Amino acid sequence: MKLYSTRLMFLAFAGFSLLLTSCEESSTTQNPDTAIADTVKVSTSGTFLLDGEIFSIPSPVQTALLLKKEKVNFQQDLLNPVENRGKYLTEVQKAMNLGVYGADLAFVSCQDNAQLSMNYFDAVGKLSADIGILDNIDKSFVQRFMDNAGEGDSLIALNADFYRAGDRYLKDNKNTKTAVLILLGGWVESLHLAINSAAGNAAILQRIGEQRDAVTSLARLTASLDDPGLIDLKKNLSELSQVFADLKSTYEYKQPIVDAQKQRTFLTSKTVVTMDTDQLAEIAGLVDAIRKNIIQ
Repeated sequence: MKLYSTRLMFLAFAGFSLLLTSCEESSTTQNPDTAIADTVKVSTSGTFLLDGEIFSIPSPVQTALLLKKEKVNFQQDLLNPVENRGKYLTEVQKAMNLGVYGADLAFVSCQDNAQLSMNYFDAVGKLSADIGILDNIDKSFVQRFMDNAGEGDSLIALNADFYRAGDRYLKDNKNTKTAVLILLGGWVESLHLAINSAAGNAAILQRIGEQRDAVTSLARLTASLDDPGLIDLKKNLSELSQVFADLKSTYEYKQPIVDAQKQRTFLTSKTVVTMDTDQLAEIAGLVDAIRKNIIQ
């Protein structure tokens, strides 16, 4: 049983790691006392270089940890059921839903439900295998994972290592499309979870508003993908980007705080986004349409 569980965990980390970045700088905008809750040693965004332009997409880990910090009631019915995994047949569907299940896995991992976590580990692992990622990642990560199973900080760092390995494989094989679709699925699912958990919570509403740059990046990245199955999704992403662009925001710069000993940099500048109920409702409707397009 132990070997089986470890295998599932490895499969999950190998796939889910593509949602994390290889960059060492934290993307959090909180103060250093609260920033540690959102990031440990590695950044929580995915980065892409396309046609000379850098795009940065926040990781679902950010939102999952925020929901835990805000003591949001766990709602399993918000997740994409693991039973849906078998109906994803195309590479596009598999890549996007690997991202979706990765976000669900981050959310579930913050709960005290070992069996449900294992179910999502399994779904992520199998989709990772389906799109050919697992066969191209150094299996020494399994031993490293076992050696560090009790160290939370080490596991987050291992996630970054897995990301680098998977990211290198995809880029070496000029498979940017798959990587973009994984990040898209994860971002949409984490935003879906946040929207349906907000209930007037100021911190979660602020996190939703902060996605303006991310949705702009994703809309542009996805627009570059040539696939007839993405036509409606591209349209909805473009509309969502416009809604976010209309949100008002203020920015306050603060000097970053560097912890050289622990190799952490905390970005303490703060952007405050103002969003009224009508704008939130419009965002929620478009996110729901995009998500349904992905998981249907």
